[in-house]
Amino acid sequence: MAEDYGLPEMPPFDDDWNSDALLGEAATGSSEVMMSLDGFTFDTLIGYDGEIARLRESGIVGELDEEWLSFVGQMQAQHGLYDQPVGDTIVFHSDAREDADRLMIATANELNRPIVRMRTMEGAEGSQALCIMSTPGIGIHGFADAGTLVLEGIDSWFMPAWFGIGEMVAGMPGEDAAQGPLKAVAFLRDAVSNPKVTVLASAKSPEEAERRLGGHLGHLTFFEVNRPSDADRDAIWDFMMDRHVSMSALDRFELVRLSRGLPRCDIFAAAREAVVQAFNMSLESRSYIPVTRDNLLDKIAAYQPIDSAEYREIEDSAVQDLLSEIERFEHDGC
Repeated sequence: MAEDYGLPEMPPFDDDWNSDALLGEAATGSSEVMMSLDGFTFDTLIGYDGEIARLRESGIVGELDEEWLSFVGQMQAQHGLYDQPVGDTIVFHSDAREDADRLMIATANELNRPIVRMRTMEGAEGSQALCIMSTPGIGIHGFADAGTLVLEGIDSWFMPAWFGIGEMVAGMPGEDAAQGPLKAVAFLRDAVSNPKVTVLASAKSPEEAERRLGGHLGHLTFFEVNRPSDADRDAIWDFMMDRHVSMSALDRFELVRLSRGLPRCDIFAAAREAVVQAFNMSLESRSYIPVTRDNLLDKIAAYQPIDSAEYREIEDSAVQDLLSEIERFEHDGC
């Protein structure tokens, strides 16, 4: 949900799911996964202005090159190869992968083409479940025309087992259960060999992306999602203060400084935790309790490394506030 990311309420990319689409059994072996795609776009992402500007300059977000498409088609026909990867797979990477995921999804939505999103989830007893979601325009046989394939968190995929699964299932009791993953693998291969399909992926590092799926995605182009700049963090805190009146009286410039080094997802999480705590305290006391400086700084400190200058400053400030409170108490007692 957009709410969890500190974004405005907005509809998902599309709720009108294609009941015939695709390969949903890859997730559970039986039923289609009906999950919406996050409604991020470049206009709704907060704190990504620098990354979006770099993306636009790179030419990643643009129209399909018809001349290139024609040339690829000719080469496929001349060489008789239709299953080789073509074009580049764009890998968004960040040590805070959630930041990369958000920008990747926004990029996919910005392209405004049918989207298939693939990701893994933890299954029973440590197994992986492959979840596949789509917007309208995707049929049982894959992309009918131009589209975007989004591969989320490929550094966590156990793909070697999936790609070799065909050798293990023939004639075995689990053959039917394996059909979902087999279809998913076939769909992925078809997509990366289709010049009309843009392939986006996310990972924590280029090395992990190459180790997991590099041999199956063709040429990889890496796009690093940097930690937010001062301007990015200022935009995040300005947005949060506008959205949550209960924190609007706090010092935004102090928050920008003390959240230095944190990824965007942690800043949003810290702010939300502080607002939720103040909200619950208000309900319990039946009176309005705003987000306090101590409350919010405590939440930020929980995400900062303990050896960081920001953590030490927050800790020193808390100690000083405590000493001041003790001094006031002793003075009032006298």
